[in-house]
Amino acid sequence: MKRSTISKDSIRRSFSRSSSTYDRFSFIQDRVNQLLLDRIPDQVFESALEIGCGTGGFSRRLLKKRDIRRLFLIDISATMLLRAKNQLLPAHQGVAEFLCCDGENLAFNRGVKFDLIASASCIHWFQAPARSLSQIVQTRLMDGGLLACAIFGKNTLWELETVIQEAMGQEITFPTKGFPCKEDLVAALKGRLRELDVETHVIKREYDSLFDLLLALKRTGTAPVTGAKPIFKTRNQILAAQERYQGRFGSVTASYEIFFVTGRAPGRGRLL
Repeated sequence: MKRSTISKDSIRRSFSRSSSTYDRFSFIQDRVNQLLLDRIPDQVFESALEIGCGTGGFSRRLLKKRDIRRLFLIDISATMLLRAKNQLLPAHQGVAEFLCCDGENLAFNRGVKFDLIASASCIHWFQAPARSLSQIVQTRLMDGGLLACAIFGKNTLWELETVIQEAMGQEITFPTKGFPCKEDLVAALKGRLRELDVETHVIKREYDSLFDLLLALKRTGTAPVTGAKPIFKTRNQILAAQERYQGRFGSVTASYEIFFVTGRAPGRGRLL
């Protein structure tokens, strides 16, 4: 399992900077939120945990469409978490509780387990996505509890990565290099969950220009990272890469590989 090459501090800063623009540019994430909700049954969940709530896009859908008695929302970015809190309260006062912490190392309320653990567009940012998710299931999901996650895969934005590598003629540190593959997730969760399902879904989006694609990534905090230096130093470099992009693929089209992971912990639990 390949570890992420991007530090958690970099991830935190990137998402914090994009907190005010995230909702306006999160087209892909919005689609993922609905597809993930569709995979969560309409039942009562007494205590749920959402890992990586961001600005609360998935949280709003979950609280509106499912019977959640108590929801713990966590995010590594305090700025993102505050935005989610402002959007969800006071409508969900007494139900939603907000905690700023690292979802990969859940240090709060040790020993407490949940009958639903959900995460939309977050787990792939972990240093060890598959292994850490397996650990969370083992320690935080109660008997019979449901896991429902949407995790981006390493083939996300493969067109953009290909074009940039060719255009710049140098190795680029793409966030997707640390994202998991389906085999990683299945191997890590097999035996941990019954009714395990890891479904691959690819969303393709066509952008008017390479500028628009890069802007959407930047405004959602998911822009490719190359350390302290920007990928493109001039507008002409972007235009040249765009010409290469259109010549190779016909348009500026980006693929987003998402794994929808669902399953239940062994045992009946109190809700089954």
